[in-house]
Order: sequence, then structure tokens, then C-alpha cells
Amino acid sequence: MRARRPRLSPTAVSSLRYHREVGESDAVERFFADATERLKNAEHNRRQRLEERLALARAVMESADLLASIESWVALEERHRSKFL
Repeated sequence: MRARRPRLSPTAVSSLRYHREVGESDAVERFFADATERLKNAEHNRRQRLEERLALARAVMESADLLASIESWVALEERHRSKFL
């Protein structure tokens, strides 16, 4: 029989969700940093094509910005706070 997981509070679930998003954002940033580093060894024409594609990919992945993720994150307490106070 499997052990039951402890039930997490809504605040803990919100925090876990946020940390997962931050981890995903970090992984995306590492991908772009690695790709940029690898471009240094590419042949000139190939490097130009790949730089253009990488710039387009970055534009699509704007949400990978960690600070933007932090700004847009809403804690559970903030969600339930009255906007009329």
C-alpha cells in the first residue's frame, strides 16, 4: 500500500507552482545561453541564419524572463485580498 501524501495548503501549492515556473524559466534561459555560446563555433553563413532564428525564438519565449514571471505571479493572499480596501 502506498503512503498517503500530506495535503498541502493552498499557499504551499501556489508556492510550488511558482517555483516550478521559475525552474522552467531558468531552463529556457540556460538553453539560449548554451545556443549562443555554440554559435561562436559555427561557420559564418550558418551562424547568421541561426542567430536570426535564435532571435525569433527568444521573441516567442518572452515569458522566459524571470523578472516578468515574478512580477506577474500573484500569491494566494493577493488573490483573495479585497480590491476595495
